[in-house]
Amino acid sequence: MTTKPSWVDGRVDTLLAELHDLGMSVSRAAATALINERVQWVSSEMDISPTAARRYLTDDTVAALARAMVIAAADETPGAAVIQSPRTAAAP
Repeated sequence: MTTKPSWVDGRVDTLLAELHDLGMSVSRAAATALINERVQWVSSEMDISPTAARRYLTDDTVAALARAMVIAAADETPGAAVIQSPRTAAAP
């Protein structure tokens, strides 16, 4: 019997797919930690429960997060063609 993926698993899958489409990758563990941190941040900033904060992390929001991660990586290496660059940098 297969188990239904958790909400976090769904967001992690979305993040990993978006990053892959943009030519980047991170480990599943790092993506999970990032999603959990985002839930906590939204919860804290809006003074709502973590469960309520989850509704703000939609597929579109996670896709925007992936794009921001790619842009941040590009900012760290001015002039680099991030999409064509080898994947050698580790992302915590």
